[in-house]
Amino acid sequence: MQPPRYHLDGTNALQHLQPLLEIEELDAIEWTPQAGIEGGRDKRWYDLYKRIRKGGKSAETIGVSAQEFGPLLDAMGPEGMMILTWGKDQDEAERLYRLHENFGC
Repeated sequence: MQPPRYHLDGTNALQHLQPLLEIEELDAIEWTPQAGIEGGRDKRWYDLYKRIRKGGKSAETIGVSAQEFGPLLDAMGPEGMMILTWGKDQDEAERLYRLHENFGC
């Protein structure tokens, strides 16, 4: 069974972040902005991830390309982050794995 998490979807939903952070049973918050603005892996959202982690929850982001993975980990570190990424081929997947290992994950 997965730990409880909440899918926070779109900037209009950000008004609910503080009450969500106060739910003790909630372990993680996945952030997905609406279409037409920067995706969840953009540096625009780094402060949001920091706020989520400071609130005692893990921050999740999806759709992080292989090129965005390293900069996101550099900025945020691995602690309290769940990042969904992919490699377009074996070489790229192995490079992602090495990056992942370099952060002690």
